[in-house]
Amino acid sequence: MEQNHLYIAGSLQAAWQQKDFDLLYSVLSNNISWQYDPFEAELTSAEAVVDHWQDDLFNQQDIVVDIKLLDSIKERGYYHFHANWLDNGGEAFELSGMFVIALNDNGKILSFKQWWNAK
Repeated sequence: MEQNHLYIAGSLQAAWQQKDFDLLYSVLSNNISWQYDPFEAELTSAEAVVDHWQDDLFNQQDIVVDIKLLDSIKERGYYHFHANWLDNGGEAFELSGMFVIALNDNGKILSFKQWWNAK
């Protein structure tokens, strides 16, 4: 399973940096639970996750992302991410945080939870 988690880390990093929504879609399961914020409703379809990414990344340019797998226990992986970018107005943003991702038997994302802080 660790190889699957390493693949997910690389795929999410590439999808974010390159705004590659087809790559993102390819690693999502059909019955996904994706939660950006514990105070917001979860997204429950691959299409909803891709739509959310398209909205979020629309104003991002010069994106640099680093996603590292910290550990994995069976289907669950623990990742650290660090990202920075400029918005269309030139304002810089920087985030650092954690993902907890569970994979299904096919190595696709079944559950995604995120915690982050902005600088």
